[in-house]
Amino acid sequence: MDNKTTSKQKLDAVRNSLNANSELQKHSDNIVIIVTGSYGRDEGSEESDMDWIIICNDSISKDDSQRILSTTSEIIEKEIQVPAGSTNTFENIINEEKLLTNFGGDKETNQDFTRRMLYVLESKYLFNENKYKELKRQILNTYIKADIPDQGVNRFMLNDLIRYYRTMCTDYEYKVTETSKSSEWGLRKIKLRFSRKLIYFAGILTIAQTSSFSREKKIEETLQLLEKTPVERIQNILSNDSAEKIIKIYNQFLESISDATVRNKLKSVTRENRNEEPIYRDLKNLSQQFLWELEKSLLSTFPPSHPIHVSLIF
Repeated sequence: MDNKTTSKQKLDAVRNSLNANSELQKHSDNIVIIVTGSYGRDEGSEESDMDWIIICNDSISKDDSQRILSTTSEIIEKEIQVPAGSTNTFENIINEEKLLTNFGGDKETNQDFTRRMLYVLESKYLFNENKYKELKRQILNTYIKADIPDQGVNRFMLNDLIRYYRTMCTDYEYKVTETSKSSEWGLRKIKLRFSRKLIYFAGILTIAQTSSFSREKKIEETLQLLEKTPVERIQNILSNDSAEKIIKIYNQFLESISDATVRNKLKSVTRENRNEEPIYRDLKNLSQQFLWELEKSLLSTFPPSHPIHVSLIF
């Protein structure tokens, strides 16, 4: 079974169970449940965890929030046996204000920033599709300012996208050098070279593609593109030839990390022994080809005069 089919089956099962639950239905107007990560990108496998978040508004009491959190966790654990990471970014309930305010500045935590960017770049709804879309539109209304020029790149969103990608890279170094997570160095490094780079690249394409529109059309077109997975956005924006080359390489990566044997070998790779594991070396070399194809496609799709190029530097 391929990753997209696996993702669809798991997501449908989780959605059906969440929608059938009476406790969640009592609060159906006031909460939204989303999934990010591999299932948010339609790339889930039997080896994947599910990164889910509950977003609520002020009408949800502390007692209600705990019941909602517990209920959601029990439902998802019946379908997904692999536990999520231990950073508290996922498997948690947050107030929607965390998504909609403090875009930068000292009041924004790393977790708040991560959740907002993942909501925009690679999420799907699990519960309450209408509110899910409403919150995404509100986020874009902040990112795409009222005074943005018709022929201008959405620099606010682009700057946050760049900040997010660089934060992921820096956060990776912290996790593997200063915490116990160094035990999965190889797997984390390969994911950084492929899936993390993919969502960054798809975000750049989205911003570049909508640069010549009025503010209203920028918002609508960006929303439409963000309804697609990163791979679908690449297929939508790039030429068939460029998209095909990128996706072919990316699918090789997906096939590898969906294999339990390969995944376990990557988990055992450390910074010190990385050159001794052929699987790691092969994927590292493949990731360099992936990077070259991303770079070439950006340059061939948007000419040197396009504002996205200078905006990525200055």
